[in-house]
Amino acid sequence: MQKIHFIPFFILAMSITAAQSAPVVQLPENSVTSDPSRNIEPPHFENFVSLSRRTIGVQSLVKDGTLREFGKFNPVPTVKEVSEFFIHNLDIVLGPAVEGGTNNKAVTNLAGPDDYKGHPKNKLFVKVLFSKAIDTYDEARALEMMGLLVDTGLVQLKDHKGTLTPPYPAIIMKKKEGVLLLESQEYQAANEAEQRRMKIETVTLICEQAAKDAVQYKVYHDDNKPENAFITFAKGSVKAVDIFDYGHPDTYEVMKEVGEQKLSELCKAHWVRKYSGS
Repeated sequence: MQKIHFIPFFILAMSITAAQSAPVVQLPENSVTSDPSRNIEPPHFENFVSLSRRTIGVQSLVKDGTLREFGKFNPVPTVKEVSEFFIHNLDIVLGPAVEGGTNNKAVTNLAGPDDYKGHPKNKLFVKVLFSKAIDTYDEARALEMMGLLVDTGLVQLKDHKGTLTPPYPAIIMKKKEGVLLLESQEYQAANEAEQRRMKIETVTLICEQAAKDAVQYKVYHDDNKPENAFITFAKGSVKAVDIFDYGHPDTYEVMKEVGEQKLSELCKAHWVRKYSGS
């Protein structure tokens, strides 16, 4: 993968080579596609910043300079400069939607006959970004830092009538394994007490993974609800998690050395308490 250059406009400095002509493939409702032969206008980017939802533990770490919100850069890219980098159609066909994440227009599997840039298509997700805020694209930088980003560009959705929407920015990333807790057979078959236990198991493991990632990749994820991770069950209990949503405003860059245990404990103090009902 071509490395993204972060200075001055880190998330968008990747040139995407589009095919000269490619048909718009008819796909089922809620599927998406792109047509690189179409000369489309880039989306309108809004110059606003999403409000952070910092947990108490993160507030203290931001205050002392240990963590910094993505997007806190000087100088800040202008609307025009950001939009100019998102002018390329992605030469891709996307398949069935995958649930997960709350700030995305769509999260889908990659379809079509070919792999993408050397990556097996069954090992990739495409996130079509709903928000046009500049800070939304900080997710691309977080994914690049973690070795998960494959590409960025534009795609168009097709509605049930087959009509193409205006283009949306999209991120192609390496797929995470597992299922969403609330959609799993184990969770849906469980009683209320068992469901609460599964949620606590999930957020406990998410906190531990988020802390480990912060130390290893210098990216800390703070929106650690069950909806933001795929999980793996073993004998009726949640045994593994894989975080997949690194969007603004709940992702932070680690600026100073911080211990994995400290981050994990701060995270659990908020999220385990939240789902235990205490």
